Amino acid sequence: MESLPTNIAKLINYFSDNAFTWGEWPDELRVRNISLADPANGFVVDGKPDYASKLSWEAHNAAEWDANVHAAIKKLVLDLATAAETTNHRMHGSGGGRRSLESKSTPATP
Repeated sequence: MESLPTNIAKLINYFSDNAFTWGEWPDELRVRNISLADPANGFVVDGKPDYASKLSWEAHNAAEWDANVHAAIKKLVLDLATAAETTNHRMHGSGGGRRSLESKSTPATP
């Protein structure tokens, strides 16, 4: 894409230096770029996978299946959901709709 669609509020872009994948998204306020190759981000352990390599098929494939990347994405989604729930509670009062949902019980089955 040449530009980020207007209906996207925030984009988190995980990228490597690999020539086979998309790279860093151009500077845009709605985008947070996270380099898999940057050791400070914790995705490279003992030099593996080599996300800094331009032509590594291993690194290209690893990015899709990396358990650390998946865990980081899950955490971001949970953080987003928690923030949305907190905002919802503020907008609808401390009781919110969630408490009424939690108070409903499902009959036990024999």
